[in-house]
Amino acid sequence: MRYLHWFQNDLRLDDNPTLSSTLTADSLLCVYLLPKPRPWCNLVGLGAQRDRFLRESLQELREQLQSLGQDLMVLEGSPELVLPAVIERFEIDHLVTESTPGWHESQALNHLRSKLEIPVTTLPGNCLFQPAQFPFSLDEYPDTFSPFRRKVEVLAITPTLPAPKALPPPPAAQFDAIPKAAATPHPGLPLPGGRAAGLRRLEQFLFQQHGIAEYKQTRNDLDGLSGSSTLSPWLANGNLSVREVAEAIFRYEREHVSNE
Repeated sequence: MRYLHWFQNDLRLDDNPTLSSTLTADSLLCVYLLPKPRPWCNLVGLGAQRDRFLRESLQELREQLQSLGQDLMVLEGSPELVLPAVIERFEIDHLVTESTPGWHESQALNHLRSKLEIPVTTLPGNCLFQPAQFPFSLDEYPDTFSPFRRKVEVLAITPTLPAPKALPPPPAAQFDAIPKAAATPHPGLPLPGGRAAGLRRLEQFLFQQHGIAEYKQTRNDLDGLSGSSTLSPWLANGNLSVREVAEAIFRYEREHVSNE
């Protein structure tokens, strides 16, 4: 079987159920499509800092894949147009990707399912819980966060998966270099992209600064680094998984202190 893994918001090897599902394939083509959001209202598409962060994340992911004999094909264009052509060219038998929220994302996936003649499999994305775990129906969904938290904080979190030690080989293909971003890190919040930087920040916030011990008091501060974890960029790209962060917090609570 020739698999194509369509990376979306899961730019990591660790705790990546979708990538782990491809380990029995005869060959594996890893693809990422650079987003080009349409300008809308007061939004102008992908900002320079987000573009930089994304490209740095992709470069690190590519290097991690290359260490396992794999590679990352980074393309531009809409999935509805690009992926069918790639699948035909490399005679792919199975497309796998993570499930992502969003109307446009769902529409793109539905279009691919209707257009392709191969299986399209989606697996749970970067989330702590699955809807089937909730002790309430969608009609009974709490209106605000605190009631929701009290209902779900007793639920078990799925354990994280280790990074694969080996991956199926890629097909014979040309893997072009990922163009570097034009922007440099913003001096106000110079966050580098990539998993390694996200792990460093997680370790710093929890075990060096002990920031989570007083997070309830500092969470509304306007100081970017001391007022919050600043993990959201790495979580948004999937450099880190939320389950990894949860496990790190549980470890901190065992080794240091537990709070609200």
